[in-house]
Amino acid sequence: MASQEDKKKFYCREWAFQKLAHCLDQRPVSKTCGALLLGGPGCGKTTFCSELCWPSQGPASRQQRALNRRLLCYHFLQGHNEKSLSLSEFVRSLVTQILNHSTESHKERSMRRRLAQESQKVDEAGKCLSPKLVKNISYEQNLSENCNVPQESLYSNVFPETVTTPSTDSKRCSETPPIPSLPVNPRTLIADAYLEKLKSDPEIQIALQAKNIETNPDDCLKRAHANGSSQSKTIAELLANHHHLFPQWLLLVCTARKQSKSIAKMFTGFRKLSLDDLRKSQVVRDVQQYILARLDQENSLRQHISRDTAEMLNQLHIKSNGCFLYLEKVLDGVSDSFIVLREVREIPGTLNGLYLWLCQRLFNRRQFAKVQPLLNVILAAKCALSEPLLFDIIKVYNPKMSLRTFGKVPPVEESNRSVKEWSHPPFSPFLSGMVTRH
Repeated sequence: MASQEDKKKFYCREWAFQKLAHCLDQRPVSKTCGALLLGGPGCGKTTFCSELCWPSQGPASRQQRALNRRLLCYHFLQGHNEKSLSLSEFVRSLVTQILNHSTESHKERSMRRRLAQESQKVDEAGKCLSPKLVKNISYEQNLSENCNVPQESLYSNVFPETVTTPSTDSKRCSETPPIPSLPVNPRTLIADAYLEKLKSDPEIQIALQAKNIETNPDDCLKRAHANGSSQSKTIAELLANHHHLFPQWLLLVCTARKQSKSIAKMFTGFRKLSLDDLRKSQVVRDVQQYILARLDQENSLRQHISRDTAEMLNQLHIKSNGCFLYLEKVLDGVSDSFIVLREVREIPGTLNGLYLWLCQRLFNRRQFAKVQPLLNVILAAKCALSEPLLFDIIKVYNPKMSLRTFGKVPPVEESNRSVKEWSHPPFSPFLSGMVTRH
């Protein structure tokens, strides 16, 4: 996942957010167990979920900001990140996120911010710490003993061999300012109830021990799992096996590729929302609005439009088949003057076809043979790769390769650009696209 700061501008999908809000409002009385977002690769499933977690600003994003205020927890699966696929890490993440919505967690974070601000003021003034600040820092180091506030480790790692519950000492820190009487967020009410349950129920504490989460995440999720024969092997199976245990007010939102029939069967009681079904007028409108919005906001793209090339945009609309990643890569290539709009008629109408077309355009057969080992490593990697690490891996494949040879880019015969520069256009549409696709 890209960081929140790197998140690209979000377009369209108002209808999908509206349907999701309707599913959530109707959940207590309907038979719908959750919502399942379906679509092919690159249609925008991950982007849609990212917008729920980190909504955009502005009037057009009110719907997703309203949904975000009701978001209890989330989890993104990434093929190149083995940790994100771990069932135990998934359970840990859910528990931690719920607890982080609790009143005690809010108080702790507020106190940490206040201490940091006071410390910064003292540093700026060039004075020694005041007795009051020293007292607060000491208190901050012993939260669980003095204020019945869990230490940060309780929220980041609830699962040591012995779960330490906060002290029930009634003493409160006199330095803590009173909390204003504001409406309590429903997430906070849920988190507070869960935290009290966690403190008082030894069975849950035992289930959340690290060794138990690793050996039987099903038992951890259920808190008491009697049938070991249905032990889940993936996060999808874990949710499918136990979502019937979730409370009526909770809506589970999952994503899956529409080709994954087996996953769709796991969630038969879910409301299906297809993001790339061009038989739906709202999906067609999304594609049209995306192209028009990019043209309206990017002069580098708009300057390539003429009376002769306008028809190519309609062909691009059709060829994309509802795949936003396809649209994005082609329009980025046009904006970077790497693709001419007239070439749209030559580009295949699938995401794989687009990558093949870019690959054939960038490399002839001899050049591709030279760069193929590097691409193989990048596509197979399950973590970020630095240039030295890439070189070490390539050396295993070709022990005779020198650092000087590695630093040369075969596709560009007239220059010796380093590997770092491969991220720039025109190579970036191909490389970043392939990494995203796989």
